[in-house]
Amino acid sequence: MSQITIGIDPDMIASGVAIVGPKEEIIELAKKSINEIVPYMKQWAQNHSLTIKIEDPNLISPTFPRVIKGAVSMKAVCDKISQDVGRVKASATLIIQILEFNGFVVQRVKPIKGPLKQLCKNDSKHFNQVFNWFLNSVALSVALCMAVS
Repeated sequence: MSQITIGIDPDMIASGVAIVGPKEEIIELAKKSINEIVPYMKQWAQNHSLTIKIEDPNLISPTFPRVIKGAVSMKAVCDKISQDVGRVKASATLIIQILEFNGFVVQRVKPIKGPLKQLCKNDSKHFNQVFNWFLNSVALSVALCMAVS
């Protein structure tokens, strides 16, 4: 059985999932709903030993107000950020619980930050050059970062 790493960037609608081989080669990138995650993992577990990593925002400090240039209302911006983070925290918690209930070992990873986060979220051209793969989604970019970090 070969070893593969699966990186998951959780979200309520569709989580980004990256399957990476032992030489950090990209095997597959996908978007999966919460109810598709377990069958998808079981499919990969038939022929591979899995390391599953999930970005878990529950491991970081709460979001605090920040200055955003051009924002009309700071309260509206902060409220939107809080809602988004809350949605992702709930999704990560559910995915972790469901996977662990089904016998998978899940490594919780702090959300990436700094230059790597910006690279993952903003620079798909860089990933195209480095990995020779087209990443058209923030979720897939972050999942790939999780899998190779």
